[in-house]
Amino acid sequence: MLNINLRALTAPVLLLLSGIALATEGPARQHVIEEVLVTATKKAAAENAQSVPIAVSVFSGEALEAAQMNNMSDLQVWIPNVQLEEHTTVPSSTSFSIRGLGTGSSIPSDDPPVGVFMDGIVMGILHGSNLDVFDLEAVEVLRGPQGTLFGRNVSAGAIVARTRRPTFDFEGDVSVTAGNFGRQDAAVRLSGPLVEDRLAGKITVLYRSHDGYHENEFSGTPVTRLFGRSLSFDDDYGEEESLLIRPSLRFTPTENLTIDIIGEYGETEGDGMPWRAVFSPFGAQLPSGEQDVIAQHNGLREVDTRGVVLDVNWDIANGTFTSITGWRDNESLVIFDTEGSAASIFDFYISPDQDQISQEIRWSGTPFDNEVEVTVGAYYFSQDVVYREGRLIFGAVNQGLGGDIEHNTWAAFGSVSMPLGERSKLEFGLRYTEEEKETRQVVGQTSGFCDVITGNCTFNFVDDDNWSNVTPSVSYTYAPNDNSMLWFSYSRGYRSGGFNLRHTNEAESPVYDEEVVDAFEVGYKADLGEKVRFNASVFHHTYDDQQVVRLNPDASQVTVNAAKSTAVGLDLELGWLVTESFSIRANAGIIDTEVDDMDPGVLAAINAGRAVTNFPRVDNPAAPQGLPPVRVSDLEIGFPTETGGLTLQWDIPFDSGAYVTFTTSASYTGQYTSGNQIFEFDATTMVNFGVSFTSRDARWNVALFGENVTDEEYILGYVESALGITAPTLPGPRWAMQLNYSF
Repeated sequence: MLNINLRALTAPVLLLLSGIALATEGPARQHVIEEVLVTATKKAAAENAQSVPIAVSVFSGEALEAAQMNNMSDLQVWIPNVQLEEHTTVPSSTSFSIRGLGTGSSIPSDDPPVGVFMDGIVMGILHGSNLDVFDLEAVEVLRGPQGTLFGRNVSAGAIVARTRRPTFDFEGDVSVTAGNFGRQDAAVRLSGPLVEDRLAGKITVLYRSHDGYHENEFSGTPVTRLFGRSLSFDDDYGEEESLLIRPSLRFTPTENLTIDIIGEYGETEGDGMPWRAVFSPFGAQLPSGEQDVIAQHNGLREVDTRGVVLDVNWDIANGTFTSITGWRDNESLVIFDTEGSAASIFDFYISPDQDQISQEIRWSGTPFDNEVEVTVGAYYFSQDVVYREGRLIFGAVNQGLGGDIEHNTWAAFGSVSMPLGERSKLEFGLRYTEEEKETRQVVGQTSGFCDVITGNCTFNFVDDDNWSNVTPSVSYTYAPNDNSMLWFSYSRGYRSGGFNLRHTNEAESPVYDEEVVDAFEVGYKADLGEKVRFNASVFHHTYDDQQVVRLNPDASQVTVNAAKSTAVGLDLELGWLVTESFSIRANAGIIDTEVDDMDPGVLAAINAGRAVTNFPRVDNPAAPQGLPPVRVSDLEIGFPTETGGLTLQWDIPFDSGAYVTFTTSASYTGQYTSGNQIFEFDATTMVNFGVSFTSRDARWNVALFGENVTDEEYILGYVESALGITAPTLPGPRWAMQLNYSF
């Protein structure tokens, strides 16, 4: 038996408000409502976020850096009905959920329902998709299916990020950060002209490191080598060191043509993922502290990423022609102790390697010399995924799994936006997608095996399959006045079918089909005077052929199309400029989900897991084993029914023009039950705090900020097997100081 559930990771928050910017003109700063632009609609020109019929939250790069955010998972605190979690198995991988739909799997063949895009390029697999937010121009988080413009694997939503482009004025900034747990960061960004008015360049370099957030209480003889790799041991567990280099060029040969070339190189090294034991059926020693672990070694993590993007925009024929070409390569390796005890019981090796190329061409504009806007385009994507997984049980039983997948997809899409009078608008779109996958993999251990040291495999399953899908969308917008709008929309999204590369049940096929989502939504957006911005949306999503990982009593994991479910909910966002120097941002999400149908085999597997789980013994070792069976009507989808966030920001100006900013934030995640109907997660409230000083000319800034300052215990997930239960947790209070100089 292997029961897994992961929950979301909350973010540090020292922030400027989304849609609320700070004007710096005059001796004292004033908070003002600003226009926020959206590029994810793929129109010829960016659109005002308050006028698009999409539930979208937009954050500037300046806001992200002021908030001391590190990666995409940190955005969660700003958005309703969203869980943005970094996976606890593989670093830099994601387990994102929007409006109840997500994935907790670490299998690279499992496609995500939340798409992550950087500079127009999709992250092809979960691994390596928790991107660093340094040097970003903006991030747009779209809730609900986005299948028409983005295609596959955006059935829950999309996160669309754009890096800063080179400037023709010389500028730059330098920052250094130091904090507890040995944190040391440094960043440099330089941008300027290379050929006057024709060629500009930019280089950014980011270095981050810390000594680890957990204490390793193991006192025996360390293990120094596993799976052919040397391992370290230290009292501090979780050490990490990363480097990101991003060079870019902007070429403007004419006034109508812009060519951007963006490169990226990133590497991360450190310890394996810290899994803390909370129950042992063998009576093994458990860690004494909430942040402590017991491990015979510190494990290993290595992540290397390389990529290049060519982005061409040509203003022509009443519109803009866009071509985005991308290549990306990601290689990861992780070794860690999964049961968190002083014995050699279960060590894990994961190594996903992925290489992808993509090409999108589109034209957007007004071909009829009127207000009718048209977007048409075509898209091609290809990736190769090589996955190796090793399991060393009791130091002797060696299991080797894995496979190779070749994946190709192409699509054609279009959308039309037309006015219906002065205050209403109709938009509709359609996308057709074809995709095919070929696999060579190990299924079970009887006739197939992968050697993780050499990478060589004896494959015992070879197959290919293809799918096609049509994803329409339609919306109607009505603006009763210049400062508000009402909208209604319907959209469809889907998650790709595929092959489960961790499929160990030889009696069943590893093939599964697409998951389809149909969404209806009604929304309202308004700027109420000059002080308040309020957005709300009500949504109804239905999921068909929902992909579920069935956990069998023999510990095999089978991905099947097993469920139909419904989600109904409400998103609320508020920005309030209380005074010229004090502002409030708040969000709230409420969702009610219901499983309408479930495959009998999956339901039987759920109840088999409940019958033997030791979870009731985590807090009370004397409690009886197991939980009573559940019916379909009792099932929960593993997402909190309530989420919320509140941020207060207060500026204190000085006569000199300098100012001090205080920021306090709280993020709330409600109680819920895991998708396997076993683990209970308590409601949590994370509190963060920051104070910064900015010089009169805004060139110098020094900030002190803290995360989880109230030391809230926040369990990221549970993993249960016959060997015990582990529960990785969010680190305790973390403090740091940053000095930044801009020129």
